[in-house]
Amino acid sequence: MPETPDVKDSVEQTGHEAEGELERNLERLSGADLVLGIPSYNNAATIATVIAAAQAGVARYFPDSRVVIVHADGGSSDGTAECAVEAADREKFLQVPFRIYPVDKHSGEHTLMPGKASAQQAIFQLASKLGAKASVVVNGWARGVTPEWVEQLARPVLEQGFDFVAPYYRRHKFDGAIGKGILDPMVRVLFGRRIRQAGSAEFAASARLVERCLLKKEWTTDISSISADFWLSIQALSGGFRVCQAYLGPKVEDAEGPLPDLSAILSHLLGCLFSDMVVNPAYWQKLRGSEPVPVFGPPFESATEPASVNILRMIESYRLGHRDLQGIWGMVLPPATMLELKKLAMRPDEAFRIEDEVWARTVSDFSLAYRLRNIGRDHLLRALTPLYLGWAASFILQIEDAGPEAVERRVEKLCLAYEAQKPYLISRWRWPDRFNP
Repeated sequence: MPETPDVKDSVEQTGHEAEGELERNLERLSGADLVLGIPSYNNAATIATVIAAAQAGVARYFPDSRVVIVHADGGSSDGTAECAVEAADREKFLQVPFRIYPVDKHSGEHTLMPGKASAQQAIFQLASKLGAKASVVVNGWARGVTPEWVEQLARPVLEQGFDFVAPYYRRHKFDGAIGKGILDPMVRVLFGRRIRQAGSAEFAASARLVERCLLKKEWTTDISSISADFWLSIQALSGGFRVCQAYLGPKVEDAEGPLPDLSAILSHLLGCLFSDMVVNPAYWQKLRGSEPVPVFGPPFESATEPASVNILRMIESYRLGHRDLQGIWGMVLPPATMLELKKLAMRPDEAFRIEDEVWARTVSDFSLAYRLRNIGRDHLLRALTPLYLGWAASFILQIEDAGPEAVERRVEKLCLAYEAQKPYLISRWRWPDRFNP
């Protein structure tokens, strides 16, 4: 690894001076086997631990490879960049201010938005400039990261020719409900790949996938800024790339800071998914069924430590939504579904259940409403939140006493129900008036 410049000095530089310094460094670092990118955005509490694990992973598993470790900050204001400098081995570390990368290389305009999307774009642009064979991203806010993550993510790309490696974490059965209930089954329906935990923050990408992503214009949109990880997964899935998964071990949820806005998360993730459905209907409508993807690394059992959920509050949120959102739901959902939802609202807590087929059709109906724009898209997607909470409460009630294998069977049953409802989705998409509520 060639000696890199003093990182602190590079951080203090701005504008064209910083760009020129980086270009000189890129000439000396070109031909890298692997770029290990660490995007961050206000992650001063975790960045040092992530950098230490990344450096240990490179030293342990890729001692003879040319590896460039890059910290790309998305405009943090909490001292993340300074914490990264203190934690880094400067001989194997390069820090990239996010502002130096223009979106339009021809105009030279600096239009990147603060946030993790700008940091991830900076990593991809740097990997492209270096001619790296693979890029691994381990986010600066990751907790529980180990050196083994670097190996498990990188080797399928470097040694077996895969283009995208999605992580497979060990999580509690109640965690990741958005993935289990919507994203993972819809990925099977739309892209024919059986990937679990789609859109997770850690991943690996080949050079040709990096180049495809860099050609996209979504980097400065809200979709890419908020749900950049899922957006990147969709690029791999919709582009015919070779995809696999890698076991990474425990996924430690961040219990610090304010609780995330569930409506905003759903709005951005589903906006990302539904937008791709609108753009590429010919692709997903011709696919039938799904196929498994390879999973690398030693398997593990699901987490068994207790997780705190308030099922009664989730059920009450559903009932409030049923009372207050009748007008919106009635514009989206057919009468038969509305009748099922009415029955659900009147059931006692212990018997609260949403049938898989009803839930799959509900998600399909919302995707069509997103396409037709009969309601403002953000307003539409936020109106799905009480419905999602109702489904999540129903799901948790069904698996609360189940072991890991039973939970997997239950998730598979839901995914198969989504696939069985694909003809309904295609029919509604092609002839929306036939099923007009």
